Amino acid sequence: MFKLSKLTFEFDKQNSDLISDFLTGIGSISVAEDFIDDSVSEICAYFPNFTDLNEIIYKIKSYVNFLESEYGDIHIGSFNIEEIDESKWQVWKDILKAVKVTDKIVIRPPWEKYESEDEQIVIEINPSMAFGTGHHESTCLCIEAAEQIILTDRVDSVLDVGCGSGILSIVAAKLGAKNVLAFDTDPISIDESNKNIEINGVKEDITTRCCEIKDTAGSFDLILANVYVEPLLSMREAIKSRLNKDGKVILSGFQDFREKELISGYEQTGFKLINKYVDGEWVSAVFSNS
Repeated sequence: MFKLSKLTFEFDKQNSDLISDFLTGIGSISVAEDFIDDSVSEICAYFPNFTDLNEIIYKIKSYVNFLESEYGDIHIGSFNIEEIDESKWQVWKDILKAVKVTDKIVIRPPWEKYESEDEQIVIEINPSMAFGTGHHESTCLCIEAAEQIILTDRVDSVLDVGCGSGILSIVAAKLGAKNVLAFDTDPISIDESNKNIEINGVKEDITTRCCEIKDTAGSFDLILANVYVEPLLSMREAIKSRLNKDGKVILSGFQDFREKELISGYEQTGFKLINKYVDGEWVSAVFSNS
């Protein structure tokens, strides 16, 4: 039976949306919020039980330090960890439904049926083991941008940075890319990517590797990176060295208050911002190799 770890802590109610989105971005399967009073909420985040929660807590504390530099003091309580079994999270199956990301792309979990229309591409993703279900704004924005580029430009080779569930690689392959390399530092993510790739019938088009970007070789027409700001900035030189002369990079997984920082970092590295996609506070940026 698959088990989860539940991480619970109090947080400043006024900024609860920011921490909820951040938790989703670092691999939480689901996040719930209960109001304690007018100023404090209880945040419950669910992670696969193989997740290193000490690392998650460190990332949360670092993120809160950053928020405090922007917004002033933020209340955060102590962390409580609880292991729960599958029977206690079946309720999430009632929440995770098929999602129409674009007119062409639909993502569905295994338990949801969806009748495709016209030339729609329906992709099945198991959301229980790795980040990337198609429900989060950052993933949807990245898919929207990738669809437009792949269908407009000549895109054969794609690098998926931090592939998670493999969703972006599968989308790229379904849209016509024939040489996709998907990598992640988490072996569990690679296992899940391989399962999703096989289920969706694109095994011949996608290669997966458990490694860091420095361990990848070759150059690519399109690079996809849906992670968070710190690794996006730290990898910008490596990303540039792997991008074809006329290639494009899609960056996602960051919020609008860090947009200027990210864009500035990439422009200083020699990239040119050519497009931007926005959904609420989430942003996806498209760069060319200027």
